[in-house]
Amino acid sequence: MAPGISTGHDGVLVVTDRRLLFVGLRHKLLVPYDGIASVKASGRWFRANLILSTASGKTVVGGLDPSHATEIAAFARRRIAEGPAIV
Repeated sequence: MAPGISTGHDGVLVVTDRRLLFVGLRHKLLVPYDGIASVKASGRWFRANLILSTASGKTVVGGLDPSHATEIAAFARRRIAEGPAIV
């Protein structure tokens, strides 16, 4: 979990085994790993962005600690490479 900002809303970015989930008071975002084409972290000093490319466009979660953004991006890339989760 990491505090962040999505479309101007403060919330928490939660990383699960099946999806990235952003939850704020007035905004929710669910992005399954199989719907992500690419993911990258940008920014190194004070705050970083997590940029998700999906079929419907790009989604950015900002205001993240740079080390958290890097870890989340690396985890998401591993989950994308593994393929769909087996239920």
